[in-house]
Amino acid sequence: MNQTADSHTYLKEVTNTGQPQIGPASRNEANKTNRVSSKPSHKEEAHAYGARGVDKPYHEVPVKSLEPNPNCTQSTTSIPLSSYNSAYLLHKENCSTLGSKKLQVTYRYGPCSPIGHGRKVPNSTEVFSQDKIRADSINRKTSNLYHNQDSKLMVPVDSTGFSMYVVTVGFGTPKRDYTLIFDTGSDTTWMQCQPCPEPNCYKQDEQMFDPSQSTSYHNGSCKSSHSNAYDQVYRDGTHSKGFLGCDTLTLDSDVITNFEFGCGQENSKGFGAAAGMLGLGRGELSLISQTASKFGQSFSYCLPTPQNPNSGYLLFGKHAKSSSFPLKFTPLLQNPADNLSLYFVELVDITVGTKRLNVSPLLFSSPGTVVDSGTAITQLPQPVYLALRSAFRESMSKHKYPLAPPPVKMLDTCYDLSQYQKVTYPNIFFHFGGGTDVSLDQSGIMSIHKSSFCLAFAAKEKTSDYTIIGSTQQQALNVFYDLKGGKIGFGTKGCHN
Repeated sequence: MNQTADSHTYLKEVTNTGQPQIGPASRNEANKTNRVSSKPSHKEEAHAYGARGVDKPYHEVPVKSLEPNPNCTQSTTSIPLSSYNSAYLLHKENCSTLGSKKLQVTYRYGPCSPIGHGRKVPNSTEVFSQDKIRADSINRKTSNLYHNQDSKLMVPVDSTGFSMYVVTVGFGTPKRDYTLIFDTGSDTTWMQCQPCPEPNCYKQDEQMFDPSQSTSYHNGSCKSSHSNAYDQVYRDGTHSKGFLGCDTLTLDSDVITNFEFGCGQENSKGFGAAAGMLGLGRGELSLISQTASKFGQSFSYCLPTPQNPNSGYLLFGKHAKSSSFPLKFTPLLQNPADNLSLYFVELVDITVGTKRLNVSPLLFSSPGTVVDSGTAITQLPQPVYLALRSAFRESMSKHKYPLAPPPVKMLDTCYDLSQYQKVTYPNIFFHFGGGTDVSLDQSGIMSIHKSSFCLAFAAKEKTSDYTIIGSTQQQALNVFYDLKGGKIGFGTKGCHN
């Protein structure tokens, strides 16, 4: 299967976050050809381990192990999720065994989501259209905060409507739980607030926050330097507008008083059934900045895989690092162009299987590399992507896997595995500044649908655009942010730790 770069612009159908969805087999199991791909040679393995001393250079797994789990289960137990109460109880049971400060992160449309049941899952075209918009918004950010003539607090132009992960937190006294979109690229936390009838507010699954029912709420900014109104605009046309408020935020057993957030009174559709947004950026209004004295500006998360949808978590403070250990660290870089919300790192090279691409680090550093939870697919400089794609295709061609047609133009390397019980494909390693090598999880390399799967990387549109490390590539990695220490750590223990 020796193809030129342009001779096969093939893709496969992927889900809304680039996460795989595999349907029933197209042929009877009894008629399947029991083809097993050959393992890499001992020489190749020795070269890989000797060169990096890291994880195996190839994944050899049953094709079925790549299928998404339709049930909200952790490990091998199958527990169908039929209601929000089931999700909540399951969350409490799992989290209680892992530490009181661990919050569950779930895929927004997955079986464990408190708000995703019975809702239309965006198709691959919608997902990658939103990825393009998200990337565009990241590349156009120019400031953190500014004020208009009406003294409204204006926040950065973002694109978050299709961010794919949610987390449940508590607001007010007495506490009520609300499911918010999880986003490292935004600062302002906001929720829809009563009274707000349609069409000013969209329909959400949980009861809307009512400030009048919280004894700890007070109207206006917690800080006199801020105005009392906010206006959050997103590049995809969605927005949230309202007034600032102060109330108690509860993160499991941690209670944060005088937390400043937006009370949305005019909110466009596009946020699904979520109650609002949880801003985990590094700007002034973000949760990380507001809790700096309590948590020391540190947090960690592990994004769940489609195979283990109940495994994701979000942690703050001292528990964040201990849960993620051992970690490999790379420096957090100063944000260029006043992009104060985003997290920049130094990506210097990539290895595919046993082949290091040996691309120029300048391709990544100009203008920079962002770690982002709201972008689904990692977007690379075109020369880097072409080199990665070539190395990946070369490795796959040794097993003669047939190509599959594309569902969208953003991806262009897909394979039909309907006749295979096992598949061998190369692992991918990111090489960061400081000599840090990170092995991606097997779920972070391919996006799967039905019997075919695609290389889950894409080329960015412009040389001047940022390189973006998306959520698919972060799946099952323990990602630890230490803003005070100026570094970010990556662990490969998986989410079940």
